Amino acid sequence: MILVEIVYIVIASFLFQLLSIRLGKWAIDNGIQGPEARAKMFAMAWRFSDAVVAVLVLAILWFPLLQVGIDGPWTVRGGSFGFWIAAIYTVLFGGMFVIGSLFAGLTVPKGDQVAYFRDRDEKMRAEGLR
Repeated sequence: MILVEIVYIVIASFLFQLLSIRLGKWAIDNGIQGPEARAKMFAMAWRFSDAVVAVLVLAILWFPLLQVGIDGPWTVRGGSFGFWIAAIYTVLFGGMFVIGSLFAGLTVPKGDQVAYFRDRDEKMRAEGLR
């Protein structure tokens, strides 16, 4: 079970990164050429959708895969080692992507999103991602 958990964590993290990049490109493409309000709308949609997908990744890990509470409130399939791997991953991944994306989404109205999108677009072009 531990091996399945580790494989899930690696694959889910990789797929999450790919999805986040695609969502970022979508937000940049739609928000870069327009008014600031439109750019903010797309930036918020990007950040909040990242948070929702990250929560879904963690929920799949804990509930269907590890079946939290299988033998008691703090037990998982895979035993205590599986629990601690999932707990550490939840703190790291959840802190970075759930809390980070929510914070970024909530602070979008304070910033200049068109300028941010232009900067991100230039960096992506320089790195060959566009």
